[in-house]
Amino acid sequence: MLESTPFQQFTAPRIAKSLDRLKASIWTHQDKALEVSQSAPGPDYVTPQQALRLKYRQVKKLPHTWGRMFDQCWWKTTIPRASKKETRYLLWNDQAEATVYADGEPIGGIDPGHIYFPLPEGARQLLIESTCCRTGVWVPENPTWMSTDGSVFRGASLAVRDDDAFHAYYDLEVLFETVLLLHRPDYPSDNTPGDPGGYRPPFDRADPMFRSVMQQLNAAIDEYDNHGPAALRKSLARIYKSLHTDNRSHTAIITGHAHIDLVWLWPERVGEFKAVHSLSNAHALLNRYKEVTFGYSQPASYQAVERLSPGLHKRITRSIRTRRWEATGALQVESDTQMPCGEALIRSFELGQREFARLNGNKKDGASRVVWLPDTFGYSGNLPQIMAGFGVPYFFTTKLHWGSATKFPYSSFRWQGHDGSEIVAHIIRDHYNQRATPSQLKKIAGELPQTAIHGETLVPTGYGDGGGGPSDEMAERVRRVSRLGILGEAAGVPDARWGRIDEFFDRLSDKRDTLPAWRGEMYLQYHRGVQTTHGDLKSAYRAAERALQTWEAVRCATGRGPIDESAWQRVVFAQFHDYLPGSSIWEVCRDAVRELTQLAQDAHQQAEQELSTRSGKKCVFNPLPQTNYWVKGKQAYVLPPLTGMEVAELQPASSSIPTITAHKLQNDRLAVTFDKSGCVKSMVCDGVELDLAGPGAQLWTFPDHPAVYDAWDIDRPTLSNGNPVRSQAKRHTEKEGTLQAAVCFTRKAGKASTVVTRYRIDPVRPVLLIEFEIDWQDPQVLLKLAFPTRYKGRQARFGSAFNSTLRDQLPGPIQNDAVFEAPGSRWVTVSDDTEKEGMMMVTEAKYGFGVHDGLLHVSLLRSAKITELVTGPPRRGREEVPEFSDIGRHRIRLAVGRFSTDAPMVEQPAALADSLYTQPVRYTGKPVSAGLRNADTHSGLVPNWAKPLTGKCWVLRMHETLGRRGTCTLDTSAKQLSRMDLRDETNGRVVGGKLEYRPYQLLSIGMHMK
Repeated sequence: MLESTPFQQFTAPRIAKSLDRLKASIWTHQDKALEVSQSAPGPDYVTPQQALRLKYRQVKKLPHTWGRMFDQCWWKTTIPRASKKETRYLLWNDQAEATVYADGEPIGGIDPGHIYFPLPEGARQLLIESTCCRTGVWVPENPTWMSTDGSVFRGASLAVRDDDAFHAYYDLEVLFETVLLLHRPDYPSDNTPGDPGGYRPPFDRADPMFRSVMQQLNAAIDEYDNHGPAALRKSLARIYKSLHTDNRSHTAIITGHAHIDLVWLWPERVGEFKAVHSLSNAHALLNRYKEVTFGYSQPASYQAVERLSPGLHKRITRSIRTRRWEATGALQVESDTQMPCGEALIRSFELGQREFARLNGNKKDGASRVVWLPDTFGYSGNLPQIMAGFGVPYFFTTKLHWGSATKFPYSSFRWQGHDGSEIVAHIIRDHYNQRATPSQLKKIAGELPQTAIHGETLVPTGYGDGGGGPSDEMAERVRRVSRLGILGEAAGVPDARWGRIDEFFDRLSDKRDTLPAWRGEMYLQYHRGVQTTHGDLKSAYRAAERALQTWEAVRCATGRGPIDESAWQRVVFAQFHDYLPGSSIWEVCRDAVRELTQLAQDAHQQAEQELSTRSGKKCVFNPLPQTNYWVKGKQAYVLPPLTGMEVAELQPASSSIPTITAHKLQNDRLAVTFDKSGCVKSMVCDGVELDLAGPGAQLWTFPDHPAVYDAWDIDRPTLSNGNPVRSQAKRHTEKEGTLQAAVCFTRKAGKASTVVTRYRIDPVRPVLLIEFEIDWQDPQVLLKLAFPTRYKGRQARFGSAFNSTLRDQLPGPIQNDAVFEAPGSRWVTVSDDTEKEGMMMVTEAKYGFGVHDGLLHVSLLRSAKITELVTGPPRRGREEVPEFSDIGRHRIRLAVGRFSTDAPMVEQPAALADSLYTQPVRYTGKPVSAGLRNADTHSGLVPNWAKPLTGKCWVLRMHETLGRRGTCTLDTSAKQLSRMDLRDETNGRVVGGKLEYRPYQLLSIGMHMK
């Protein structure tokens, strides 16, 4: 009747409405509900084989609420025979996550991102495993948690998909979104085109291509209205064909991804369920879309799948062989890289690389070439050196885009470690839960500074955190984005194709010489509280590391070879980035403390048993590869490295008897004064007075209410809103033998807490030992110990997994202020610019520090809200969950003293962080020795671990911590010394025990004892 409207502002709402109509017509649901039976839910894991023997009860009344949090149950349902040949889909309407089994094998998952499950042809009997947990929180269409009473099941039915409507929907969705991006680059942040009513401004200024495609889309909708979805598909196909070009300036390499938190809002057993759930989903997708590739990173999950579902594991390994599935990641778990000691981090690589080689067919080059850490909370500056030691050349993350103060400047770059080791890194400034929409791809491509150097970006695509990975909808979008041609180019939407992670990095590495360089750590300006949250967990973890260090040292001295690897498996598992940081639910943290404490006890007991004999003399064993000291009664004794000696044969160490007056504690090397409330007022070390400032060392409390994530964050305003603890203190002294005495102060802190501070002087070394016994009863409060000093050097030095990190500490640009709380691997120093004079702090198991304008502080406790009470779903569990972390009793140990780079190695903070808190082993037996007579090296080169190998050989690990170069000589009884890489492969001989080393280098020296 009328001609087509010339006013295109009315076309967009019509297209948007047509999309809604198409979406509504995709699925036809069968009216008859399926009969479903359920087993009794419970917390204990039931295998698929055991599920066949369970008793099932038919669900007759809907809705049906079942389970407590993390309960497992099994369901049975029978699929009626099909009346005609067509693909049918199961619609399983339950809040919980589920995995579908056919013939005893998992064939896919159902979750908020995967609602319709395609049934295999001829499927009749289905078993369905469910876990009472709903965590597809990144699914935009369905992000809600489950109910507080359990999971609500609303029934099951079958549906049939209209393939014409399905494909037409994604044809139109991708075209329409892209043409809108061409006209409105900020789409979809502004009003959506389907908003009803109101004035619609004309397209006065528009790209000619925008006008052309909108006109064609309007005509295509005419076809849809008159002839249905099939006609619409043909019209849209003509538009795609008209856009064809081979000249796209940028390409998004899509890799299927399913980030699985091994623990987080769920315990480990549920993380294993999620592995089977998500990886079976991904494998089924590969069968439906032959172009799709998928990558997964964590051997811990592969091992869980192999144990729980061997058939699925075999199918995955076959897909790995065909290169459609990529097993890559390098580490055993996606580890935190800042709190584990260096050796523990090495073991994550060691375990992980061995498993990746096995997954990839035990090929010589089967180990992973990519470190994959999309969600870790900061990246230690010695990571490139460890990667180089394992032959891993590439690194990927997304997390740095969370930084709150400044943007990380690069997307592709050469990441150089402190020692100069270099790898190629790629970062995207977006999340790892991509859905491959045109707007997402445009955003990622537009925020890549290095696109002028290389025209690709890597885009991990799929619902993570237990969300089941990539979906059919994502695969459909990628197909269409790849056909956008000149429209995509004009709108800034990159080309898209599925590809392998390693091949992407190989192409990027070809251009490494043109990439910018970044040296040192990549500090995340966010989640600064994870170094302190759940201090009891961190203390238990560190105790487990020390225990394994002791056990391995005993093996080196006795020649028994490596320890039981299962202990390392569990310690490495605890490195996962929501485990050790304390950002998981209460159950995870509670169980972790129990397990790690028991592991440490067992390792110490095993070490003592292996040293002991039925008859022998009383002996003491030093498990450190450096000289240490042991105090008994009136005398301190020298303990040679990695040696067990008869007590009667020990050589006395130079020591002095402490004296205590009203406000002073001193011996021949150290004098400390206190005020009446127990604050340190002055310290004199070896005749040099530390330049303390202001009121002296004090405890501070801070109301701790982070703006976003309680367990994760300490906010900058928090640290300007504190109060010093000025309550009256009760003073008393304690005597522990001739050489050890303590002055103690007991006082109230916060509103309801009590702190006992105990000061001792080490009998041999000039350090003040501080021990806190705290009964903490103040929720949402941060407790710090602060030492004001006048040391105003530009940078402070923080311990790291290996070596150390320099960070700016003076007021100035925002990036300096952003490092108000930073990770330190148990020690930190503040000094003048020469580092000849300063102060050090060494802790047993504290990792959150700050240094600002001479003020040195350490976080002792923070009673943040437990994660599931803030971030997680409402909980109906079997036990009462505490509301806040770390309420209760704590024992915290640290030490302070003078810092100078000229001090002997055994008095450097990196050495003291081990020697002050690693106890010698007392046993009855014979003397033993690993053959290292003297490893007291130059000041910065610290021996820190002895790793046993087979065949009467062990590895001495040493790291340079102060940025110095030099030569040292090892005095050993070894028949031969060799340099080794981190894979324990020999790289040359060490002649005469002489070692040259460079700043921040990590050395591995093979000690061949026969």
